[in-house]
Amino acid sequence: MGRSSHVCWSYRSDAEHRDFLVEFVNAGLAANERLMYFAPPDQLESTLSELVGAGIDVSALTERGALSIGDVDGAYLFEGALQPDVRLAGHALLVGQALRDGFAGLRVC
Repeated sequence: MGRSSHVCWSYRSDAEHRDFLVEFVNAGLAANERLMYFAPPDQLESTLSELVGAGIDVSALTERGALSIGDVDGAYLFEGALQPDVRLAGHALLVGQALRDGFAGLRVC
């Protein structure tokens, strides 16, 4: 997987999801990329706790703007529906902002 890649992963278990997410976040940090994580509200708290348990300082990353967290529906739905053109334009703006803020890119999960 290289820059500008888009991948949809499937998971057999919460542990498999956690392991992938920890690797994903650590690789983004190593590459100096801004990280964004979106999930359903009921999944956010447990996943963030798992990241903390894996040694990732979620609070520090959030405070310095290296990690943003949010509800997946709010992030991807526009006027109640997925509109790919709107989402792509939004991602382009987020990438530009990350670059202006000194990051090497944007990594979204």
